[in-house]
Amino acid sequence: MTAEILTLDAAAKRIRRSKRTIKQWATNGMDTVLYQGRRYVRLDVLVQYAAEHGRRRGRARDSP
Repeated sequence: MTAEILTLDAAAKRIRRSKRTIKQWATNGMDTVLYQGRRYVRLDVLVQYAAEHGRRRGRARDSP
């Protein structure tokens, strides 16, 4: 089975987050690949990172 690979812009649309958020996650350590001047992320990596680090507006913060 092959993993789906997305540009950061396509990744943002796929999980309904802003391009800025996805680029920030890439800067903060999300595993991406640079190929011919464009940055790509595997869909499974994106979903995992979003589950561990993402927070939607309006959700309660983790701290009490």
